[in-house]
Amino acid sequence: MAIFQKPTYRDLQTKRVENRDVEFLNVGRLVALVSLSALLSVRPVYGQVEKTAPETGILGLPAGAVVVETRLLPSSAHAHRQLALWMENPEEHPGDGLYTCPERTRGSYYSGPTRVSLVNTASGQIINTVRVTVRSVATRPGGKTDDHEEDTFDIPYQIRRDLYRVNLTSVNGEGKPTIIDLKDYNFDGRALEFASFNAQSCEDVAVQLIGYSLPRDRVIQYAFRSSNDPAGAKPWFWADNLFAHKTVAKGHWHYTMPFPGATCVFDYRYRRLTEDFSAETSCH
Repeated sequence: MAIFQKPTYRDLQTKRVENRDVEFLNVGRLVALVSLSALLSVRPVYGQVEKTAPETGILGLPAGAVVVETRLLPSSAHAHRQLALWMENPEEHPGDGLYTCPERTRGSYYSGPTRVSLVNTASGQIINTVRVTVRSVATRPGGKTDDHEEDTFDIPYQIRRDLYRVNLTSVNGEGKPTIIDLKDYNFDGRALEFASFNAQSCEDVAVQLIGYSLPRDRVIQYAFRSSNDPAGAKPWFWADNLFAHKTVAKGHWHYTMPFPGATCVFDYRYRRLTEDFSAETSCH
């Protein structure tokens, strides 16, 4: 995330996530669903069925891809567009029913390379794709930073009703979440975005925003940029607890949060022309 001034709490932060467009490998035929489930140990839960490329009508997915969820865009945005959340060779991690802070955004989850594609439903062709990566920034003694990017993310398939929308729950309060839950998060008047959540601690739940750009006809991840960023700086694609706080004005969030060793003030403003957020943070 873009930072106004380098805060103390960033040294304690271990995980950040960003998305970038990627090119696909050559089209590979998927194995049958039963064989894939057996090989990957990914089984349906509460009626959830992972779908292969022929079943979804999506062309160009690599071998081993599993479509977790799809969502048609409203015809008022585009008559032939769909968002598809898919993973490459995901591993299943069943939960034990105990919810510590990280389980709040995971529960029982799939883990692996995670992608969101915009699909032309008339042709089945993928228009573009963004990938979810885990970016870790650590500060060594002397001020040197190590920037590492890991191509994996955790997507819950069974979780308690909390940050993700869960319509039906079992006796233990868990159910299948809706990940692509389209809302008007950026206050542009169109419900074309969905939020994902990544809890690394009890105090800090990072939020990413992915959505459909009407001007570009692409799926994008909304970047968070600071006026203090050097030229060419890599933008951050996750924000600290952003949508957990009420706006102070349309498209403007301003709030204070305590962290171990620091108190931070966050100010986020959506910029419609550039389809990103100004993100100013100060900690003391």
